Amino acid sequence: MALSDEDLLAFDHAGMADSTPEKALRLLDEQPELYRNHLVQARFLDGWALRMFDVKPEMTEDRFKGWQLALENVAAYLRQGYFLPGGYFYTQEQERSHKDLPGL
Repeated sequence: MALSDEDLLAFDHAGMADSTPEKALRLLDEQPELYRNHLVQARFLDGWALRMFDVKPEMTEDRFKGWQLALENVAAYLRQGYFLPGGYFYTQEQERSHKDLPGL
């Protein structure tokens, strides 16, 4: 069963620095396929972070918490559109790649 846009947009915007329901709808309107893809990835990353509690891999508590935080942060960045063309990280990478990496 395919995820609906309502399913994909059912996340808490309050905990993110640059997210509102209106912005999410705008991103969905502007870049529907790519943003939907990012929203699916964000759901997967959130699930991975939650499933880590079930398996609790062999690692220190600090490393475990770091992994969870990293997964949650990347999910939030995906939901905020930061990796979409024109998004914050997309733009930063374009600028960096052109001045810092030879041949690009």
